[in-house]
Amino acid sequence: VDQDAIVDYVIALKEREYSQATVARKLAAIKSFFHFLVAEGVLQDDPTAAPLTSAWPISAICVTRCSTWSRKSRAAGPRVRSGS
Repeated sequence: VDQDAIVDYVIALKEREYSQATVARKLAAIKSFFHFLVAEGVLQDDPTAAPLTSAWPISAICVTRCSTWSRKSRAAGPRVRSGS
């Protein structure tokens, strides 16, 4: 898991129209979990250690990342899942 994956998760929550408070709670839980994993020696690096939202509010991250995602998906065309 890297910081991009966490930001993508936050974007997915915002796309599902979760409230800002709910997104913040879920993000706090993720940060606590990774802090625990580092403290226990399971991981060496904490992907949440770098400021994820302090310089950029979650809404700004979503606007920036969503516009990038939107451009990429339009360029790639529709995604079609195979199988189940």
